Amino acid sequence: MKFLFLAASTACVICSSAMASTGLSGNYAVQYSQTCQIVVDVDKTTGAVSIDKYSTGATIAASPGVIAFDQADGTYAWNGEINGVSLVLEKFSDGSKKGSEGGSYAFAENEIYSNTDNTLTLDGSVYDVVYSGIDENGIAHGFMATLHLPLKHTAANHCVVSLQGQMQ
Repeated sequence: MKFLFLAASTACVICSSAMASTGLSGNYAVQYSQTCQIVVDVDKTTGAVSIDKYSTGATIAASPGVIAFDQADGTYAWNGEINGVSLVLEKFSDGSKKGSEGGSYAFAENEIYSNTDNTLTLDGSVYDVVYSGIDENGIAHGFMATLHLPLKHTAANHCVVSLQGQMQ
């Protein structure tokens, strides 16, 4: 009888830990990186290549910052700095330019989040995620996440986003 109780208790512990989702709680130092495809038009007659004048073309951005996850109410506050540049800077015959020569600016975001064992959703964007250093309370001390998306504010077809975080 003792053996049966021990086996049932062990199975229950294994089941409950397998069913519990990993959590994020507290402050995480994060690094966000984004790279987007360029949209190029080719004139079939002349072979001339041009970038849509109203798009940013290919972009790359990096952003160090801090995300504070509040597990109790499912919100996060993300503060950081974005450093971005267009991978291609096109100069037009009228002297104008399309694309960014580079710049940096501060940003802040306060939104809702949720997560499962393999996804992290920040303000509706669903990242594939892996966690590290999960403590006895199920809180991850680190994570790495990726996301593939089209961006609404660019003519780029697709962007790849990478987000890494380490608990402070």
